Amino acid sequence: MRMARQYRHLLLLKRMGRSYDRYGVLGTAPGELAICCPACPRPGVNLPEGWENASPEDKCLHVMFIAIDACFRLKRRAISNELRDPGLGTGWAYMLEWHPYREHLLTVTDQQEMSTCSGLAALDHANSKFSRGYSVTGVGMGVCARHEFVLPNGVGDLQAGERYSNMDYIFGSFMRHIHPALLKIISYDIVCQWMKKLRERLAKLPSLVRLSLVLAMVRFAIPKMHINGHLVLCQILFSLLLILGSGMTDGEGVERPWSMIGGIAASTRVCGPGARWDQLDDHWSFWNWIKLLRLAGLLRRRTDKAAEELLKQERDFELLTLGNVDRVPAWKAQVEEFEADNSKPNPYESRSEGLTEAAVRKMYEEEEAAQEKAGAIPIHDVSPTEFIVALLDAESDQRRIRGLVDLKRTRGSAGGVSLRRQRRKLNRTIKRLRLLQTTYMPAALRTFESLKISQETLAERVPLLPPSALSPAERANGGCRDGLIEIEKGLRDAQCRSSLTCLQLQLHVKSRLLTYKRNNSRAQAMNTRSRTLVDQNERKILLYSEKYQAAWRALVAIEGDARLIGWRKLEKADIRCIEDAEQVARDNQRRAKAERAQKARDAELQRAGLPALPVNGQRRVGG
Repeated sequence: MRMARQYRHLLLLKRMGRSYDRYGVLGTAPGELAICCPACPRPGVNLPEGWENASPEDKCLHVMFIAIDACFRLKRRAISNELRDPGLGTGWAYMLEWHPYREHLLTVTDQQEMSTCSGLAALDHANSKFSRGYSVTGVGMGVCARHEFVLPNGVGDLQAGERYSNMDYIFGSFMRHIHPALLKIISYDIVCQWMKKLRERLAKLPSLVRLSLVLAMVRFAIPKMHINGHLVLCQILFSLLLILGSGMTDGEGVERPWSMIGGIAASTRVCGPGARWDQLDDHWSFWNWIKLLRLAGLLRRRTDKAAEELLKQERDFELLTLGNVDRVPAWKAQVEEFEADNSKPNPYESRSEGLTEAAVRKMYEEEEAAQEKAGAIPIHDVSPTEFIVALLDAESDQRRIRGLVDLKRTRGSAGGVSLRRQRRKLNRTIKRLRLLQTTYMPAALRTFESLKISQETLAERVPLLPPSALSPAERANGGCRDGLIEIEKGLRDAQCRSSLTCLQLQLHVKSRLLTYKRNNSRAQAMNTRSRTLVDQNERKILLYSEKYQAAWRALVAIEGDARLIGWRKLEKADIRCIEDAEQVARDNQRRAKAERAQKARDAELQRAGLPALPVNGQRRVGG
C-alpha cells in the first residue's frame, strides 16, 4: 500500500514535468499538479489580446462559471493524525494546503452552522447527524460549472457540516487561480444564505487565501434542479435562466464528480489523513484527464444542439413578438433596464396589483381598533370583520367538502377523509354563524326561514346568506348592520384577485403534468400515478374557479350591475391551458397525415367504383 501510494505520487509529478523544472519537486507551486480546464477563459492562455474591451455581446465568452458543493459520503474516521501520516504533496494538486487551513479553523469558534431555505435533507443530516466518531464529515469542492473540471486547490475537508468558515476558505483557495478581471457566475445550492455578508467574511480570511470580492464582477446562482426546492424569491433572484450570459448552463456539474468519487468512499473512510488526501488527488487527476480527452466531443455535441435549438427558439421568439407587437417595446425596455441594473424592478417577477385577503382583513381590523380606541362600543365580542371572515371561511369549507363528495362518487374514495366528521364540524360552524347573524344580520334569519330548508340537507348545501345574498330592501332598516356590505365587498375583491392568480398557476402546473405524462409515463402503473397527479390538480383548478365565480357573483349582487365591477365573468371555456407550440405542431402534422391517407383511400375506392360513406364520424366502405 505504501508503494502504491508513492507510485501514484511519482506519476503525478512526472506527468506535470516536475523533473524538467530547475527547482525540482520542492519548487512545485500550490495547485500546479492539477489538470486545468482548457475551455474555460484564462488570460494569456486562450483569450485574445484586449479581451477586457470586448463588446457587450461578446462579454459572455469571458465569464468563468464556478459550481460549489459539498459531499458527505467522503468521511474519515478519527484514526491517526496529520503528524503520523502527512500527505506526500498535499496542496500541490486539488486538495488545499492543510496546515494554514487547520490554523484558520482553530480561530473560528462562534460561527453557527449554515442555514438554508430549501430544506434539503442532505444538509440537515450533514449539520446534525452521522458525525460521531469522524474527524472529517465530508469535503467541499469547486469545479468549473460548464465542463466539470475540479479546480486547483478546490477541495477541502469539512469537520462539522457545511459551515461558513470551511466553505469560505475553500472558495478563497481556488479563487487564487482565477484571474480577478474575469466576470464570474458562482453556482451553489444554498447561495441565498451563503452570500449574505460574504464580502466581510472573505476579508477576515488568512492572507494566503484572502480575497477582495468585487461584487460588480460576480453573479450568484442556484443550480437548476436545486432551485425548485427554494422559495419563490430565490427562484427569481438566483435563477440561471434569468442571468444574462449564462446560456444553458445548469450549474449541476459539481454533482457529477461525486458519482465517480463515491466508489472509494469506503476505503478512504479508514485511511490516515495523508493517505486519504493522496488517494483523492489521484482520483481527481484521473477524472480531469478523462474530461480532457472527451472535451472535444462534448463541445461538438453541444455546438450542434445549440445550432438546432437556436433556429427553434428564434422562430418561437418571432411568433411571440408578432403576436404582441404593441407590448414588445415596453417589455424590451424593462428587460434591458433590469440587466443593466439589478436593483430595477424584475420583469420576470409575477406581480399582483391590489391587496390580498390577509391585507384587506388587516386593514378593516385596524379601522375597528381605531374606532374602539376613539370610544365606539362594540356590539359583540366578535367584530364585524371576524364575522364576515368566518362566513367566507365556512363557504370555502363547503366548496372543499363538495369536491370530496365528487371525488368519492367518481373514484370511490375521498383520500381517507371522513365526510361525516367534516360535515359535523361544518354544522357546528354554521350554528355559530346563525347566532352571530341574530346580532349582525336579523334579515338573514327571516330569509333562511322563508326558504324552508329541510333538516336532512347536507351541510355543504345549506345557504349561508352573507350580506350580498340579501336584497337592498332586506339590508335596510336594521336588517343588516352598517359597514358589513363594504367589508364583504373588499374581501370579495381580494378573493377574485387571489383565486385568479392561483387558477393561472394551477393551469401552468396542469400543462407540465400533461407534458410529463405524455413524454415519460409508460405502462399501467406509471400512467395511473400520473393520472392521479392530474386529478389532484384538476380538483384544485375546480376549487379556485368556484371561489372566483362565487366572489364575482357576490360583487355583482352588491353593485347591482356586472359592468360596475372590475372583474369579468369566468366562463368554462376560459379555463384552459396554454397550448404547447411543439405539441400543436405535432398534432397538426398527425391530422394532416391522416387526412392525406383518407383522401388516398377515398381515391382508391372511387377508382374501384365503391363509395365511401361517413358513419358516426368515420368512413365505412359501402357495397
